[in-house]
Amino acid sequence: MAIAILFEIDLSYSSLIREVSEELQRSRASEYAIKYHSLRFTVYEGNVGNIGQLPREIAEDIVWFYGAVTRIVTTLQLHADAARNAHEASGDIDWRAMAARYLEHTVKAMPGVKLSAYLTARRLCEYTGVEFRAPHISVAAENLEQLLKECSQAEGPGRQPKN
Repeated sequence: MAIAILFEIDLSYSSLIREVSEELQRSRASEYAIKYHSLRFTVYEGNVGNIGQLPREIAEDIVWFYGAVTRIVTTLQLHADAARNAHEASGDIDWRAMAARYLEHTVKAMPGVKLSAYLTARRLCEYTGVEFRAPHISVAAENLEQLLKECSQAEGPGRQPKN
């Protein structure tokens, strides 16, 4: 189970977190075009009842990671809805401002999610005996010092993952 969760976290990192983070760095525009991503985490959802069997620190990291990624995806979906509504000019709601706030929240939260992916994958590798090295584990290619710096500069919500 731990190995499967490790690879699902790494897949989430490479196919969602890194991709969205890079696009946000390029655009920084209030009209960010989001590709809808699935909220389905098959391995996590299928094993949620067994995660408590892992050491407490690992279980905590896993739950925090999946919660943070779910918040990112949900916020990006809300941003896309608000941006779409801004073009339809309906009611008294300032949809453009709402879209900008959702995007700002995502930008601020992204460093913590990236750091969480790195630290959780590294801890799972140590626990399972899988070598924490790119390209096998894509998040291992990240520079930990840079992630820590970005995370300390961000004002995003949530706890800072333990190193």
